[in-house]
Amino acid sequence: IDPNPWQPRQRYTEIEELAEDIYSRRGARPETYGLLQLPAVRIVDGDGEPIEVIDWENHEDISAWLDFHGYKAQLAYGHRRFEAFKHLASSSNGRLVSYVHLPVEVNYFDDEEMAAVAWAENTARKDLTAIEEAEAIQRMITDFGWTQDKTAEKLSMARSTLANKLRLLKLPEDIRQS
Repeated sequence: IDPNPWQPRQRYTEIEELAEDIYSRRGARPETYGLLQLPAVRIVDGDGEPIEVIDWENHEDISAWLDFHGYKAQLAYGHRRFEAFKHLASSSNGRLVSYVHLPVEVNYFDDEEMAAVAWAENTARKDLTAIEEAEAIQRMITDFGWTQDKTAEKLSMARSTLANKLRLLKLPEDIRQS
């Protein structure tokens, strides 16, 4: 599984705590290995273009199906859950084999939808840094050719707020890193 190309979060915090929480619910939610909500992925071809119609339900393991067709899965949302699963798989010394494969929901998302869901999922949590938000906004403007007005509309944000966030990118690098 590859990350969402428009994922604004650059640092994942409290992964161990999330992993413990997921693991603690494995008995109550065995079909999802303790997850309350499945992460969502989209399927892309070798060039990174989304695949709109797929028929993989007849295959027990989507990984084998993806490999056979030369496709990949890109995470739309659920990056922290994915990191928690990786933590569980690596810290289990082989005891938690079920955490090697993340259960996911497969959906079709175009590039703009991928950017929008990444934004919505992460800003709702309020722990993105202001610089991460500004970099994500700038990436959407650059990648999709959006104006600041259109970007503000897509992100349900006042245009003045968006413009102020983008001004942070003009700060010297040493200040942006702190």
